[in-house]
Amino acid sequence: MAENWTIDAQLQTADIAVMLMTHDATGPLQRTHRMDDHAISLFLTPDYGQPVGRYGGGRHMHFARFGPLSITPADLPLSVRSPGAPARTLISCRIDRTRFQSATGLGGEWNDAELAACLDVRGDAIAAGLKRLAHEADSPGFASDLLVDGIGVVMMVEIARYLRGVRQRSGLMRGGLAPWQLRRVTAAIAEAEGTSPSLAELATLCGIGRRHLMRAFRQSTGRTISGWADETRARRAMRLLAQTDLPIAEIATQLGFASISGFSHAFRRAVGEPPSSFRRRNRT
Repeated sequence: MAENWTIDAQLQTADIAVMLMTHDATGPLQRTHRMDDHAISLFLTPDYGQPVGRYGGGRHMHFARFGPLSITPADLPLSVRSPGAPARTLISCRIDRTRFQSATGLGGEWNDAELAACLDVRGDAIAAGLKRLAHEADSPGFASDLLVDGIGVVMMVEIARYLRGVRQRSGLMRGGLAPWQLRRVTAAIAEAEGTSPSLAELATLCGIGRRHLMRAFRQSTGRTISGWADETRARRAMRLLAQTDLPIAEIATQLGFASISGFSHAFRRAVGEPPSSFRRRNRT
């Protein structure tokens, strides 16, 4: 992991280490680092800059954007560039390489498609596991070591499924959306005021049917349209809570929720804590 991260909380088992970390605001940077173990990391702050990265094992890889959730394979040099970033919080789970390989059958040779997918992981279950670990690290309870080990096993299974899906799709992307179609769909979701566009509206933007759109979107992204929309709305909610003084009721209305309770339930399911505590923690 890059230097200058402060470890605020940590949990450790024989094969898994969980670290809740913060980093002060930084200017432009460019550096390369290597991990001794496999690391799965999730930014918990909505704005973490616009870093791009490239793994040393991908000989033909170009620098690509980091998503909020990423995997850093052990022993592969990771080159990172960033124009600068605000203060940010990260939860990182390090898994012993031997344990990871025995559990998943992965961890030896990584192909370029897998490495590219590791920079921006699309896995709700993996993200949910990391959020639960972040909560446990911040407020550990009875049998924390058993919880860490159990969630670690679940995440290893989800990562194995995710990367096997990447291998299967790497030669089948002809069935996905064209780049212009994918841009239209994701832009329409990101720019929507209130509720997200309907499937019919998105399909019309792409000039295809609804079933074709759902199948092709998943082929291109590994995600459902509804899952993508929920994540986009959650990121917008985090930005509004952390960076504005808008009342939570107004934020709920802007995001298309009929009530504060509905917004709070959806936010807690996506982020792992209520909107009020997220705002307090990020303001602190």
